[in-house]
Amino acid sequence: MKNKMNETEILDVAWKLLATEGLDNFSMRKLSQLLNIKAPSLYWYVKSKEQIFDKLASQVIQEGLKEVKKADQWQQQLIFYGEILFQKLRKYPYSAHLLLRTTPNNPELLKLNNELLKVIDHQPLTDGQKFTSINTLMNYIISFEIDYLAQKENQVNVTPESEKQSLADYASDEPIARIMQSDVLDTLGSKEAFEWGLMIFVEGLGELIKGKE
Repeated sequence: MKNKMNETEILDVAWKLLATEGLDNFSMRKLSQLLNIKAPSLYWYVKSKEQIFDKLASQVIQEGLKEVKKADQWQQQLIFYGEILFQKLRKYPYSAHLLLRTTPNNPELLKLNNELLKVIDHQPLTDGQKFTSINTLMNYIISFEIDYLAQKENQVNVTPESEKQSLADYASDEPIARIMQSDVLDTLGSKEAFEWGLMIFVEGLGELIKGKE
């Protein structure tokens, strides 16, 4: 039995447990088993499952802030933030869900929000508009990954018969019928799809800012 444990080891094993069990089936008992320690001993290092989740979310944000590239233009800087967070959420299982449930006063989340606000702080927007802008950006990044995971889970329930039945009320030349019967749906959740949505947000924000200048 191990007598000493460090936070890095606990978090590494916690990610592995999340990958196999998901959020709903994650437990301190299962984590302690993987760490080869007794469950009560684990509480010497972390107080609860929620604290572990908070630390995992903080780790994702820390890595993103450390690795994000720098740009001269605010539009490109927002894109760089979006791209690095996309990479981190795709790397760590259920990390998007963890960020979604992270409290607003999480120190690392505050740092991330502050850095995003600094990117557009010189723009002719009210503080409320600035905060809404970065909050909308974060919601897009997080929801994109959550939707991607949900699509993967739901795909097993889609059969050619059920798909054909769902399109029975649409003519073959209707846009939704054309798309559903093509390979477009296979690109949902892809890096290219994410970047297109990110560009829509950044360009749209840019147009709104132009209207205020």
